[in-house]
Amino acid sequence: MIHVVLDCREPEALAEFWAFALEYRVAHAEGAFVVLVPEEGPGPPFLLQRVTEAKGGKNRMHVDIPSEDIEATAERLVAHGATRLSPEALQELGTR
Repeated sequence: MIHVVLDCREPEALAEFWAFALEYRVAHAEGAFVVLVPEEGPGPPFLLQRVTEAKGGKNRMHVDIPSEDIEATAERLVAHGATRLSPEALQELGTR
């Protein structure tokens, strides 16, 4: 099993968004960590880890959220605080 760990300045502030986006729930929060786990079914734990240094440069990792309706998913996430970077979904390798 793997754990996905996202370094961030404010894990508590990000936990609500990521739990909503991934359909996870907060399982545990202590010290520098907030641990999210799937509401139902399989999936790796998603940890938000507090770090003191500011983000520098482009992210080297991102989270893909599979969806049958990418526009509806994008609208749902934007309504919950996400920022849409482009008006159209990117198309690459036969996916959107």
